[in-house]
Amino acid sequence: MRIPCYFINLSSAAARADHMEKEAQRLGLTLQRVEAIDGRLLSEEEIDLLHRPAAGMHRMSGPEVACFLSHREAWRQIVNANMRFGAVFEDDLTFALDARTLLNDDQWLPADADILKIETTSRRALLLPPFCDVPGGRSAGILASAHLGAGGYILSRTMAARLFEQTKTFGVPVDYLLFVPDRMIFPEVPRWQLFPAICVQQVRSGKKFLPQGAETSGLDAARQILKRSGWAKMRRELERPFVALLASLRARYTAIRSGGKWLFIKYRA
Repeated sequence: MRIPCYFINLSSAAARADHMEKEAQRLGLTLQRVEAIDGRLLSEEEIDLLHRPAAGMHRMSGPEVACFLSHREAWRQIVNANMRFGAVFEDDLTFALDARTLLNDDQWLPADADILKIETTSRRALLLPPFCDVPGGRSAGILASAHLGAGGYILSRTMAARLFEQTKTFGVPVDYLLFVPDRMIFPEVPRWQLFPAICVQQVRSGKKFLPQGAETSGLDAARQILKRSGWAKMRRELERPFVALLASLRARYTAIRSGGKWLFIKYRA
């Protein structure tokens, strides 16, 4: 059965919409546009009603809150479509050729794949068994480490309904909620990861495929990291490489013990 596909796009971002429509034509896919919410139009009062910062997290900016609300609208449309699954995309992606096959037939999806990330942000991730073979020489495994970004993922209709219902207010950005283990909603639900990925955002790919003049996203610039100053900032910078090394060693050890994989999630066209 076909997987309905939705891409989130601001009304002012016409060049990005045109890019996604050309991707759809190239691959023979049907991509339905979801009108994105403009964070610049949200008042501070509206943001405060929607966003209750989680402990240790920053106060989300207007564009971050709007991004979350736009994903919620995509979830609502998945529920209303009354299909088994739905795919959500942001509007700055390129797709592998076999995305045509995988998005037009949901039979390859693992039985309990309520959430499956099909993009990469070009980082390493810890994947645990069971591993499933996917048509086209790809695989899927259980995502057990943070893999930020919400540019491309598949939800079951049941999960889309749960997400929509439980996020009337929210404390973290949408990619944290979906793909960061100590921040995500419904932690008992396995997060699957497709590897190699079938889509990637331009900012993560190292290549330029958006048309010249395509509107730049304000989301990355708007995402604010908890700011520290003075000694706290210096200490964080000094600790950063050791923290990263320790996390890598732990992930490798877990992968060896469990039969998992600590690998760079590639995009393969």
